[in-house]
Amino acid sequence: MFPETEWVVVQSQLRQDARREDIPQSRLARWFYKPNKRGQLTLEDCTEMALLTATQSKKLYVYLQGYSGLVGLLGQFGVPYSDPDLTHLHGGLEWVRETFFRFEGDMSSDFYNDTGGYLKPSGLRSILRLIGTLTPAQRQLLLRGGERRVATLTPKQQELFLLAWTIAEGGLLTVDALWEPTALPALLADATLRLVPLEKTTGSYTYPRELKSQWKSWADLWRWYRNTSAESREKLAIFQEHTIRVWQFHLSWRGGERIIYLAIDSPLRTEPSSR
Repeated sequence: MFPETEWVVVQSQLRQDARREDIPQSRLARWFYKPNKRGQLTLEDCTEMALLTATQSKKLYVYLQGYSGLVGLLGQFGVPYSDPDLTHLHGGLEWVRETFFRFEGDMSSDFYNDTGGYLKPSGLRSILRLIGTLTPAQRQLLLRGGERRVATLTPKQQELFLLAWTIAEGGLLTVDALWEPTALPALLADATLRLVPLEKTTGSYTYPRELKSQWKSWADLWRWYRNTSAESREKLAIFQEHTIRVWQFHLSWRGGERIIYLAIDSPLRTEPSSR
């Protein structure tokens, strides 16, 4: 039989492991609950999320997906849950969810360029992990429009570049020699990375300020919805645009180029005129 003190040690170790794989509340608040900017992720936020461990990513996925079930239910009943001020009631998590799922699933939507349609797995998660491991000076160079030679990066960062490139092409590199640290600089001698920011706009529904001031919780919203006719809801709704920030990662190698897109939905915070 183990003495009671030994069980305390085992239990303590399990708690330490759980904390190590959890996401601190302070970090979630920094990402999601920004004063007057809830749900507006930055490139820095996305790179931090991409660097989470597999367990942490799964926990964040479940957290955001749970909220998705709520807004999906609202959508079935015709409530315009994409309205920035409605999602603001829950920290803007709908905007975060849309952005997070793009790179968590390693998918890059081609909707935000001029060709339309959707791309297959693109390497978006890998390129975000690469950006997240750059030094502040290296990241600032890219943000200012500079070009970074991949051969000057660390072996791990070079591997992330190769992963992003080959996933976008449809398959992973599997030749062991290509992953030898000493072989990577010569292999990637002409490879470069460049970052180009764009802005797009799309539409969403919103409501007059006087009405939204009554919605302090989702329960208030449901109460209003049940007691308001469809005709009245349609008259009260206002259609207006919000901004989508699009980051284009330009990967050049061996005379070719790949462009990977990260679209960050940003709800419009300007109040519409009352009607």
